[in-house]
Order: sequence, then structure tokens, then C-alpha cells
Amino acid sequence: MRASQERQSQRTRPSLPVVLFGYEGSTFTLKARLALRLKQIPYTFVPVPGLAPRPIFRNAFALPYRKVPVLAIGRDIYIDTFLILEILEHRFPAPDYPTLYPTAEDGRTNRALTRLLTAYWADRPLFRASVGLMPAWLWRSPFGKDRGQLIGHPLDAEKLARKIPENLTAFDVQLNVAEDWLRDAEQAYKLQKTKKPWLLNTPKPSAVDIALWYQLKWARDVARGENANVLGCEPEGESTTVPIDDVFNSTRYPCVWSWFERFEVYANALPKLEKKVEDPIDTLHAIKECEMVNIKESQLQSIAPQLETFDSIGLKKGAEVVVSPNDTGRADPTTGTLLDISAEQVVIQPGRLDGRLPDIQVRLHFPRVGFVIRPSTTSKL
Repeated sequence: MRASQERQSQRTRPSLPVVLFGYEGSTFTLKARLALRLKQIPYTFVPVPGLAPRPIFRNAFALPYRKVPVLAIGRDIYIDTFLILEILEHRFPAPDYPTLYPTAEDGRTNRALTRLLTAYWADRPLFRASVGLMPAWLWRSPFGKDRGQLIGHPLDAEKLARKIPENLTAFDVQLNVAEDWLRDAEQAYKLQKTKKPWLLNTPKPSAVDIALWYQLKWARDVARGENANVLGCEPEGESTTVPIDDVFNSTRYPCVWSWFERFEVYANALPKLEKKVEDPIDTLHAIKECEMVNIKESQLQSIAPQLETFDSIGLKKGAEVVVSPNDTGRADPTTGTLLDISAEQVVIQPGRLDGRLPDIQVRLHFPRVGFVIRPSTTSKL
């Protein structure tokens, strides 16, 4: 009993401030918030503009990166939810905090499988299908122009509007795959005469449940035109929504629908440990006052040893490097001094941005999956 109380006490007082920067209506911000809630980590949420630029990133961290969310744990700044979820598991481990990888019926955590499903299904083809459900008026707004800059070319709002029916069928294809998966899981649980399943036959939802649920939740919200005001958009009056309920409903996909509702009930029943602040001055000051932890403690350790080839291609500690996403946002790379690199992530100390050093001395962490790192002298992004 006493050990349990001590764990709960520790859970309410992390040794370093945990800060999530994002905005309402952001797909991947929702994913990070769900992970923080399932892990029961107290944190501060700092809203940032839904459209670029985001001065807080550029000024505080010398970070031109255009996407959200961004997570700070003390003076370590983590980019991309593929890394953020893993670092939450690494720095807030069980048993002091709930795990995102509960053990399945067969004794496995399926962590590698979850990461593959997330990176190469939920965060890519499923996400693209979800984006295709945005009402046409969103693409005609400043949001559409901003996302065109992110992608690297102007977006044709009228062409995207004409593709909505096709996109709806593409989303239906993804739901069909998920239904097959959950139907198989339910059959297994019926044979065992146990409760309704989670995706990987775990006693509690895992990171893979987050990966599917947040995409379906966001797709439904965006198709209905919700949270558009955060992006400075207003419906035009015609075709303000996309008929997502025609494909995502309890009749067409009963197993997905049942699981979707179960997850929402489960997550909503957990204590909400988020503190939302509109003025980030005190939060940034708290980050600045932190002691920098040992770099090995701050990052994931890869299974494989260091690859000597990194040095031969100029990726040697102390080198000036450029880090950029390999999909969208490549026009806004981040530069800095390489502190460490592995098969899991790259860590850099940011350099000058807009002619000035960052307000806070930080380390920037990027995952290797989804990012390209090159020596700055030869970089051609």
C-alpha cells in the first residue's frame, strides 16, 4: 500500500517540467495528449498558433520546424510523436507510471510491431486518408495556403474538393482493414470467454490502440468541420461537412465502433493531469532554470551498437548538421551541432536562427524514422 502511495506521489511531481506545445484540432497533438493521459504524467499544455510561424519555437529553442506537437522534458526538446511516445515510456517507466506496452496474452509487449504499425500505417496511409476528408472550404482558407507551403507547392482547393468522394472510399478501405483485425481479436476472446479485447490482446489499451483511435477521432472531427476556428477558418455555408458517418458507423463496422467507444470511455475515466496555460512566460522560465540531465539519460538507447559509417559520411559528434523531415516541411530544416546519433535518434545543439541564439540552451531530439540528417556543408534539401 505504501509503495503504491509513493508511486502516486511521484506521478504528481515529475522531477523536471513536462511541457507539450500544440494546438486544439491538431491530429498529432491529440496523439501525444492521449499518451500522456494513459501514462498519467502531469504536464503543462501550451497552445501555439495553428498556422506558421510559431515564434515561441524559433525564439526559445532556435527551432524552425513547422509541425506540432513538440515536447519538452526540462531542457530536452523532442520532435515528432514517433519519438515522443517512446521517450515518455523511457523517462517515465513502469511501475511508477503505467506502460504504453502492457504485456499481451502470449507474454509479449509487441513494442516493435506497434512502432511499425504506427509509423507505416496509422501515421501515413491512414493519416493521408483522414486528411482527404477535410471539407473544401478549409482548403480555400489561409489553412490551405499554409499547408501548401508545408508540402512545398500550392494546393488546388477545387481539385481537392472534387476528390472528397474518392477520399471517403479510401478511408472506408482503411476501416475495413481495422474491422478485420478487431473481428479476429474478438473471436479469440470469445473462445477464451474473457472481456472485449484491445488491439493486441492486452489487459489495457496500448500505444497501438492510441495509434488507431486518434486517427479515427480526428478524421470524424475534421470531416464535421470541428476546431476550424483555431485555424482562423469559418465554414462558407455550402457543403460544410463531409459525410463520414456514411462509412464510419456501428452498422457497417460494428467491431471498430465498439472498440472506438470503449477506448473513449477508458481514456475519459482516467484522471486529467493536464494544466493548460495561455501565457507561456512562466513555463519557459521553468524550463530555462532546469539542470541539464546526462545526455544518455535523455535519449533512447538503440539495440545495435554505434555505426562507424556515421563518421565516414560526416556525421561525427561535433559536426555541424542539418535535420529535416523526409516528407513535408523540408523547406524549414533545423541546423546545429551534432551531439549524438544512433539508429533511434539524433541529438543536436541548435545554432543561430534569424541571426540570434536561442533564449534557452536546449538539446533538440529527432527520430531517425521520418527524418534526414546531413552535414551542413554538403546538405542540399
